[in-house]
Amino acid sequence: MNKKSLFLLNRALHRDIGYLSIGFTILFALSGLALNHRDDWNPNYSFVHKKEKIQIDKSFQDNDYIEKAKEVFHIQEKEKGAFWSSPNQLKIFFPHDTTVTLMKDQKTLFYESLKPRLFLRAFNGLHVNEVKSYWIVASDIYSIFLLYLALSAIFMIKGSKGIKGRGGILALVGLSVPLFFIWNFF
Repeated sequence: MNKKSLFLLNRALHRDIGYLSIGFTILFALSGLALNHRDDWNPNYSFVHKKEKIQIDKSFQDNDYIEKAKEVFHIQEKEKGAFWSSPNQLKIFFPHDTTVTLMKDQKTLFYESLKPRLFLRAFNGLHVNEVKSYWIVASDIYSIFLLYLALSAIFMIKGSKGIKGRGGILALVGLSVPLFFIWNFF
């Protein structure tokens, strides 16, 4: 194979592997951004909070409080359980990570529910490899693709805009950023 054939083959492979990598790259980029900022927000779940004042009858039993909570917050499911965490506080648990807390002295119900962030939670699970199994193989192939894309790019452009000119300077800048953090924080 001559030099020109190798150059054309490299370009074609670079293009096709680049296209194959688009979905993975979007997934890892979005979940990477979300996971980088998990101290600022929960990237997997959103929290729903509600508060309602209620009328309490002195004859109320535990079941009456539970029915009142279901009525106020329009909960259709049967409760999973309930207990008094103090003489003044009844915690009621419902399916789908929903909790209603009665503060008897304040005559107030507090509603809290966790709602999974549909796609982002799945992307994050893939990013941190919660799936295991065949995902490891797919993820490893993607890593190899990224290595190929980075290395094959060196040979894509010749001259002053290639690796011997501006491309080389940009590559060194790109390499220096992670090296700076490694040098200063590890």
